[in-house]
Amino acid sequence: MNVSESNSESLDDLINNLRDIEQRIEESRIRGCVMFTDLSGYTAYVDRYGDVAGRRRVQSARECVSAAADRHNGRIIKGLGDGWMLLFESAQEAVLASVEMQRCVQFSQREEINPIKLKIGLDYGGILEDEDDIYGDVVNVSSRLTDLCKGDDIVISRSVFDHIDPYYQQRCSPKSEFAIRGKSNKASIYELDWRANAIPRSRGQRTEKLEIEILWNGNESRVSLRTKEDGSETLMSYETHELELETIESHSEEIQKLIRKANLQGSIGESLANLERRGKALFDLLFTAKVRQDIQKSASSYILLKLDDSCVHLPWELLHDGVDFLCCRFAVGRTVRTSQPIHELKRVPPTEKIHLLLISDPSGNLPAAAKEGEGLYDLCRHDTRVELELLRSRVTPEAVKGRLGEFDVVHYCGHADHFGDRPDESGWLMSGGNLTAKNVMELFKGATAAPLMVFNNACYGGSTEAWNKVTEHESFGFANAFLRAGCTHYIGAVSEILDPTGEDFSKYFYRHVVAGISVGDSLRRARIETRSKKNCHSLTWAQYVLYGDPELSVFSQPQLMETEEWPTTSPDEGSEGNVETPDQELLVGTRASGASTGAPQSYATSDSSDSIQGHGQNPKWLMAAAMVAFFLLGGWLIWNSSAESSRERADRYFSEGQFELADAAYSEASENDAEDVYLRNQLALTRQKIREAKALEREQREQQERENVIAGLENLEDKIRTTPEDRFEGDRWSSTPMTVAMIGLDLKGDPLPREGEISEALLQGLQSRFGQTVRWTVLDRKNLLSVLQEQRISVSEAADPSQSTRIGNLLSARFLVTGTLVHGEGATTATIRAIDVGTREMVGTDNVNLDDSMDSAVDRLFEVLIDRLSKKHPLKGLIVDWADREKRLNIGSAEGVEPGQVFNFYFIPDNDPDPWGEPRFRPIGEIRVKRVEDHTASFEVLQSESDPKPGMKVKQKLEEN
Repeated sequence: MNVSESNSESLDDLINNLRDIEQRIEESRIRGCVMFTDLSGYTAYVDRYGDVAGRRRVQSARECVSAAADRHNGRIIKGLGDGWMLLFESAQEAVLASVEMQRCVQFSQREEINPIKLKIGLDYGGILEDEDDIYGDVVNVSSRLTDLCKGDDIVISRSVFDHIDPYYQQRCSPKSEFAIRGKSNKASIYELDWRANAIPRSRGQRTEKLEIEILWNGNESRVSLRTKEDGSETLMSYETHELELETIESHSEEIQKLIRKANLQGSIGESLANLERRGKALFDLLFTAKVRQDIQKSASSYILLKLDDSCVHLPWELLHDGVDFLCCRFAVGRTVRTSQPIHELKRVPPTEKIHLLLISDPSGNLPAAAKEGEGLYDLCRHDTRVELELLRSRVTPEAVKGRLGEFDVVHYCGHADHFGDRPDESGWLMSGGNLTAKNVMELFKGATAAPLMVFNNACYGGSTEAWNKVTEHESFGFANAFLRAGCTHYIGAVSEILDPTGEDFSKYFYRHVVAGISVGDSLRRARIETRSKKNCHSLTWAQYVLYGDPELSVFSQPQLMETEEWPTTSPDEGSEGNVETPDQELLVGTRASGASTGAPQSYATSDSSDSIQGHGQNPKWLMAAAMVAFFLLGGWLIWNSSAESSRERADRYFSEGQFELADAAYSEASENDAEDVYLRNQLALTRQKIREAKALEREQREQQERENVIAGLENLEDKIRTTPEDRFEGDRWSSTPMTVAMIGLDLKGDPLPREGEISEALLQGLQSRFGQTVRWTVLDRKNLLSVLQEQRISVSEAADPSQSTRIGNLLSARFLVTGTLVHGEGATTATIRAIDVGTREMVGTDNVNLDDSMDSAVDRLFEVLIDRLSKKHPLKGLIVDWADREKRLNIGSAEGVEPGQVFNFYFIPDNDPDPWGEPRFRPIGEIRVKRVEDHTASFEVLQSESDPKPGMKVKQKLEEN
């Protein structure tokens, strides 16, 4: 063998070995989804707040990323500065994790003025894994996608898009293609909208459900939280906490007032912002910190609230988690634990058709309700899964009583009576009488089963009081009556309903229900679509309550229409396009004869032996199809010829006073005929009407704000001036309510970026902490600034001690709180001082550094200030006679007295030259407060040289530091 043959053989061996190596490398590839994350704004954050604060923020973000990865079969491969590279088993799991990461990071920085943003890039494909690292094009692409994120974006590749649930695909918007180094073709990429109310719920998608059980015992609440997932074990957490019942009830009542006010005025104004604020306050009051975090971080689709009957009247659906209302983020349903008797007979679920009863305008005097019933009838009449009946105009209670038990679903739209003091007399207003809650209970006492679902689309159809109250009435309203009668699902509104909005809401709801969406998610979607309407001027969407499991699907599969297309737009043209709709393939189609009836799987699946296979070879079937197509085309032409033109529609909207809709319609008509003088004039007139309406709304809002300011000041004055009758006339010794006005802060030193934000955050933090105390009443900052503005007083003038008496009297405040921000040499410090309006004496704090954490800085400032104020102004009072020879203090909770506080009491001589000054002698004993009322407190004697007597002074005993 010569040398050339030897070299040839060795070269062949090398090539074969190389092929073997390449084959083994390919065989070792795994399929997975690579995620790159990066923190946007981290460098600027460190420059502003320092390395320690920056590392704390990175650690918090890493906890969010790691926890979400663990829950969705992913793991962190390695850290990359202020970002991480992760690997997931599937694209779907990676998308779910990325949504959870964004929500967690957003929540963890909810109080940050300049939060850091999390950027996420995802690509799916073959990956080489070597020990603790991964390689391949997928790694490079996902890294490049992260670079394309602008802020808190999730950017995914086409391969990820192709491997995720269709419902998540609907939340993706295409971005411009981009080139990858080393590749000739550009890649398609998408941005995923991850916000709370943007992630839809999919049929067939494996979903989680939060079950939150709430039990009340007096002022103690016990909350159990379970996360249930199809095919998974049940996880439980358990929390107890003390309830502030009066505060909870106050917020609940204010929420109902906000909704009613917005609906009756036909203007949302500031009601939505106030609704969010009240909802957030209730969220904090009703749940512990851990339960709140579990809800805020949850990727669940549904929430089932298992309520105690004592708390069923609260607006649980409108609790706000800091991102959105629970009823808009989740599909929410309720079940109630009650001691009331319940009808045991439940309706047998249908196996073939759903029997639906529409009761529309039964009294014959509500055109909007009649229109709603006709619209729902048209929506469902071609669905072969529905046996439909419409009762309208001049419907008597007798005509309905004997028939309610025949139907699976009942929808009512019409007038209703609501009696808060006689709830069992509340009911549907019909021709010749009412169908009351008491009637409902009587109807279903025998062998008749109640409907599976009732949608009571009437005013106060879902309103109720607590179900544990002692009452002589049989029920607590319509919802209570139907549920106790065996109805498994009940939907109603808790207040008045605006007719057009209520009609639209029901259409949105049933459009999703018949498409196979669950009852709870159909309700959630209807809320979002209603509040997304361009001309939405009410809070009707916030009123509806669902009793029952939100996962129920009345129609588990969509039914294609026989003769007409499914509506792909909103009930009217005033809605925006950014709303959720059923899967696109379910919207349009025709149903061939002999197809399955599509009975709901949640009840039973009907047996269908027929098949549409082979129809293509059947001449009779082809002829029938041609005839159907002919009539469809003819019907469309007739409809199109008689359709309302945009000009006619605009004139109608204008005559009805719907100027926003008229503007859009006139604009559309003008595009077709730009020279039409009438259209131009009408468009100008319409826009003038819109400007006038907005100006009127602004004027009314400002007037309301002024009235709120005056009312707030009057309330403060009343509280300060109110004194119990038992106080001695001319008493200048006893403590009075301590009222604080937060004025403003001066800036010294170098210019401070974001001075206004920092100053306001500091003052709001102090105001919040003062508000949590018993003794101190704080004037709302918004009202305060309004008063100063009206009186043309600057913040710096108000902070001047020489002006304290005038400003304090104006604001009805005992103390003015102000302070100084000092910025220099890269550090910012603050000091706070309180000025006594009467004496002009000041109590101040030491300098506190603001660069680490605003919360901790506020805590330190408040602790020092309140400690020094308490020592400067200890609680003082007098011992007075009370009923049954009991002795009490003449001060109580209004003055800051709490159980357990200890007071010294003093002997006062008859000839004391200064009876209202400081005691001249040492204390002769100690007492401890037992029970407290508004302006009095009972006590027990701890030690004394002689018994306490009426007229003796008492002074709070404070601990020495």
